Amino acid sequence: RNRRASFPEVEEGGYGAAPGRGGPGGPSLPMQQLQEAKSLLEAGRAEAAIPVYEAILRQQPRSMEALAGLADCYADAGNLDAALEAGKQLLGLRPDDAEANLRVAELLLAAGYSAEMVDPYLKWAGNVPNGGRTLRLRMLCAAAEVALLREDYAKAHANASEAVRIDAEAPRALLLLGH
Repeated sequence: RNRRASFPEVEEGGYGAAPGRGGPGGPSLPMQQLQEAKSLLEAGRAEAAIPVYEAILRQQPRSMEALAGLADCYADAGNLDAALEAGKQLLGLRPDDAEANLRVAELLLAAGYSAEMVDPYLKWAGNVPNGGRTLRLRMLCAAAEVALLREDYAKAHANASEAVRIDAEAPRALLLLGH
């Protein structure tokens, strides 16, 4: 499951900026802590990464990277309610961000919500014409899951097939294609 995409640092008021102090010349994300948290998460130690991400967010509550990482940690640890809360905070900071909307759609799917609950987030995320290969792959997989929920097997198969064309080794796409 590859939902881990990075959020870039941008100038004041953006993703990584501390309120009123970000941008050029101001503090950037606490990179050492962020790298530590990412390493813990990638090593399968989501619960150990949670306090590291929380410490970053105490210093910089507008850090999209830390919120996304926290959502991933909670999801990996099986706490989907907390993961969705972190996802809501992502959307609170950047309601029109494709990555944030897709992440919330994926979390809603993982938590067993209906297709109707997922659709608005998935549609918003799909409004980005050049979201990149990874975002497109994740979009197709989420769309396939929504189609399965609706019992639209032809559409689910078409979306999963397209996802496999993008990445023939993507486990989520291969699993969906086998449905």
